[in-house]
Amino acid sequence: MMATSEKSVQEQLAKFQVPDNIKVTIDIVAGRPELDIVEHAARSGADCILLGFLDRILEENRVIEGTLAETVIRSSEMPVLLVKNDPGGPYRTAVVGVDLTALSTPAVRAAALIAPEAKLRFVHSYGEEEAPDEKLEAAKTEELKAFLREAAVEACLPATGNSFAAKQGHPLDVLKKELEAARADLVVLGTHGRTGWARTIMGSVTTDVIDECRCDVLVVCPE
Repeated sequence: MMATSEKSVQEQLAKFQVPDNIKVTIDIVAGRPELDIVEHAARSGADCILLGFLDRILEENRVIEGTLAETVIRSSEMPVLLVKNDPGGPYRTAVVGVDLTALSTPAVRAAALIAPEAKLRFVHSYGEEEAPDEKLEAAKTEELKAFLREAAVEACLPATGNSFAAKQGHPLDVLKKELEAARADLVVLGTHGRTGWARTIMGSVTTDVIDECRCDVLVVCPE
């Protein structure tokens, strides 16, 4: 059974042009996938877990609840990248949701590592129940700029080529508009917080983004 599984994986890998500088190993583990994937990734010293989560497989049930991907994200202490689309090359544009706390810094760093060639757009939402206020928007924009100046140094972000936006509204609504406007192929979110972008482990914002957004999703836990 394991030999057959390994052969199947090898046949799939043969369809892709893997660069010579990337080492590929195949480990076939019998057991419970939702536990074994996370445990094996930790033992092997992996930096990230990648899972296929193609939209076309989920036409009848497009929610992540109850899937292997949900369990892995809940259990993993390392970033999990959900790949929804066939890759056509490096990521070109990534939207990073930030809540202006230290919880968002790992997400900024992970975005820079996963998408080093992409244009990064950092987005913060606020005051979904408040009336529009230009002064508040200006203040939130300055807070976002200050956060990004500090985070950029820690994450070794390039000084140019990135953009930011502080928008009033529900995080999911703001994210969807920004993703569409930027034509982004990746969205990056943190977890484990109590408010905003990083609400809880697989909180409502993260699950809604995974369910409703078509692009790939990188979910990052705080360190």
